[in-house]
Amino acid sequence: MSKLDQIIRTGRDGTALLFRPRHYRKKDQAVFLRDVIALANAEVEGTRLIVVGVEKAEGHQPQFHAVAKSEFSPDPSCQDVAREFIEPPLRVRFLPHLIDGVRIGLSRFRNVTIART
Repeated sequence: MSKLDQIIRTGRDGTALLFRPRHYRKKDQAVFLRDVIALANAEVEGTRLIVVGVEKAEGHQPQFHAVAKSEFSPDPSCQDVAREFIEPPLRVRFLPHLIDGVRIGLSRFRNVTIART
């Protein structure tokens, strides 16, 4: 099992890691921005990760929900929203990841402090 798979299976929501059962939709852009800014401003070092398609319940195995291939296309996305609304610019990469044969999504970015207004 890779280190990333281990994090996905055993990790918990925290200052550098969030789990979301479904992909952010257009109506969820504000929630996505809130999540990214919260992780970006957390006082921890390294990569921040939002794992999309994983539902966790205390005491239960994680449930994996497939993310459609189309969500990884270059069409306007949450990544574009992050570039448009977050300063300083923050590069958020949304990548597919297979776990137990299910394609989930990973929004990854490095630590940076976001200016608050």
